[in-house]
Amino acid sequence: MKKVNYIIKEVIPIIIGILIALFINNWNEDRKDKKYLNQMFSSIESELEESSIDLKIVIPKQLASVDTLEAYLNNEKVTIRNNNERKWYSDTNHKNEFVECYC
Repeated sequence: MKKVNYIIKEVIPIIIGILIALFINNWNEDRKDKKYLNQMFSSIESELEESSIDLKIVIPKQLASVDTLEAYLNNEKVTIRNNNERKWYSDTNHKNEFVECYC
């Protein structure tokens, strides 16, 4: 009977205290995890917004570069010079004239 009394008075309150502490610890860890996830989502969102703004600036410049390269590619008058050679091409706006080009 003394052992049962001892268990009820000493051991059970300790077990209940440990269980309460574990519950509080788990609750606190969950709260910290949610806060961390919210910070990460916020950070990702701001990075995506910055990237979107950067892309809106860069894409038109890249498209302009592609258009310029296509224009040079399709223009038979423009040549690539080797060893600083001078290239001459006929200017269609001024017939019978040649224009020096350092292309």
